[in-house]
Amino acid sequence: MDTNNTMGSKILNVSVLVLLLLLFSAGVSAENRWINGTHSQDLGMVMSDEIRPRIYLADSANGELVVIDSVTEAVTHRFTVDGSITDMALSKDHRWLDVVANGTVFRIDLNKLKINRTYNIPVGEGGKSVRSVAFNSRNQIYAVSLYGSSQYDMRSEIYLLNWAGSKVIKSFGADSGPNFYKGMLKTDLTGTVLYVGEQGLSPLSIHKFDVLNPKAPVYLGKNGHGALGSNLRDFAISPRYNELYIASGSPYGIQSVDADTLQQLVVNNTGPYPAGTSTSPLGDKIYGIPSSPYNNKLYEFDAKTDILLNEYALLSNVHNGKAMPRGIAIDAYGEKAFVVHGDDHPSYASMELQVIDLNQQLCGN
Repeated sequence: MDTNNTMGSKILNVSVLVLLLLLFSAGVSAENRWINGTHSQDLGMVMSDEIRPRIYLADSANGELVVIDSVTEAVTHRFTVDGSITDMALSKDHRWLDVVANGTVFRIDLNKLKINRTYNIPVGEGGKSVRSVAFNSRNQIYAVSLYGSSQYDMRSEIYLLNWAGSKVIKSFGADSGPNFYKGMLKTDLTGTVLYVGEQGLSPLSIHKFDVLNPKAPVYLGKNGHGALGSNLRDFAISPRYNELYIASGSPYGIQSVDADTLQQLVVNNTGPYPAGTSTSPLGDKIYGIPSSPYNNKLYEFDAKTDILLNEYALLSNVHNGKAMPRGIAIDAYGEKAFVVHGDDHPSYASMELQVIDLNQQLCGN
């Protein structure tokens, strides 16, 4: 018996085992993993920074905006915003992040990572609480209020505010008076087109404005009645094609919609119930998450052909775990997806952020 060869073989085997353990512990081989420090009873939404390796997570239960390094996957900053977060918006110059929490907007300087100011809609005594915001090309702000004439009225007109949020420049709507129900605001990459989605309605409505001249907005119309299903959960604007992508209670897929006519082009099937959507940084891929424990996947589609490219199985660490509404963000490099996952039942709500490696090799692909 060759003792030296036997001993050398044992040493080699131990070395390989140690190397494998180190790789797994470092997360190199873990294609899906949880982000430490993100567990909460209510994670309202998640979004990515378009030019920085950062993810912004709305922890509504703890009244915090959580900043995550998308490369190291570590929590780097927490900002106290004192309330449930209903929206976030990045300025077109990538300098500012406005976070809407409990009706107040907290503006974060993304260069200094400090809160710069707070504001609400300066109308009437004490101002109006804010529901959603979006920036235009001049870093002015569009805002809709949390409530209209009372806490039972959830319709609002749109307010154009100056950069500081201290002055109303103009207010407007599609017709006359407040008429957007639980409005969700988004502007295109140029900040010259404004979209308003109405949440919780059946059928759903998406409105469009030309805001090239912010003081003279032009209403361009809305989708046909009943043409885009019901119960808007999320929508995204393509950075590449003249399209919107809509996640709603029905139909059971991410809808590709013509951004000019607001007509449905195709439904990218995800099964019930579409809850969140996003695109790759280049706009060549569409991502969708259904909110169902029986369809616990992330779907990836080709934005040009609408062909299904991949289905990524999601982790679950709670009974009936599922992806959450507005719960998907793709990092600035297009390599990782960050998904809010858990259970939102009031009696035992539990949520956490997980990351999916989009470069992993899937069986059958």
